[in-house]
Amino acid sequence: MLIQILGNLYFWMHSPWYWIVAFAIWYIYYGIECALNGAEGGLLMPFKELGKDFTWSIPGGLKRRAGYLKQNLIPTPSLHDGKIHGSISGTISWDYDWVVENNLYKECAKDTIPGPFHFWFFIVLCPIFWPLTLIALGVLIALCIPLNLFEPVFEPVFERYFNWKEARFKSRIERKIAIRNA
Repeated sequence: MLIQILGNLYFWMHSPWYWIVAFAIWYIYYGIECALNGAEGGLLMPFKELGKDFTWSIPGGLKRRAGYLKQNLIPTPSLHDGKIHGSISGTISWDYDWVVENNLYKECAKDTIPGPFHFWFFIVLCPIFWPLTLIALGVLIALCIPLNLFEPVFEPVFERYFNWKEARFKSRIERKIAIRNA
């Protein structure tokens, strides 16, 4: 049955309507994602952001993401006390002072800005194979409904897991800082 579905999908992909719908889904999805991430509005916004995200997803992209983070997201020190106030949320909360003092731009960019997997899978492949994406999304929603209904049961397990993950991540970053400073 799965082979028959994939075969039908293959033949349907030869239809121009398939590609028109795929383009429309990509344009809407990627436009919403770009707008939520603070991109400048306009009809051509997804195409402008596509170029930037593509350069972040090829070799050397981490260096470009770190440069973007350094130029655009980390503010300048306060005139009042000379410190940089605020933080960026990722796996952990990245304080601006901590990132600047320890030169953690690459680590912060790796944690807070989506990487190559996100671009190639969600921005390129999912819109191309949109019928399979819709089926997978339906299955994911069906699996998430029981998790939300029984959230009080699962909450302690999730809390322990995320605390463990954050502690492990922080210790890894602190080891990198210690090695740099040694």
